[in-house]
Amino acid sequence: MGWYVGKRLLQAIPLLLGIATITFFIVHLAPGDPMNVYLEERYRRDIDPQVIELIRKKYGLDQPLPVQYVKWIGNLARGDLGESFRYRRPVASLLAERIPYTLQLTVLALLFDALIGITLGIISAVKQ
Repeated sequence: MGWYVGKRLLQAIPLLLGIATITFFIVHLAPGDPMNVYLEERYRRDIDPQVIELIRKKYGLDQPLPVQYVKWIGNLARGDLGESFRYRRPVASLLAERIPYTLQLTVLALLFDALIGITLGIISAVKQ
């Protein structure tokens, strides 16, 4: 049994790497510039282009996409999820705030589904 679990965990590694890779490239294929989110469109006109380039350099957005990907995967492997452009806070802290609510919704949905499923199962077994 332990061997089976270990084997399944090892198989999950390429799957997670594939999901992370697809996510990275989909985010980069999306239209728009991350600086528009970071600086907000209404303030961007008033900011010096050199300041925008410094911010791009700070976040590594001035580098080629493969370099950005390797750095992103390395940071992800270390547990560094980066900083949210929209909230200007670490992503890990944003996730930590939202996980309890997600778990509450998940448990309630599971209980609701189980209640409905068991009820319908009993009804269908009794009234064939």
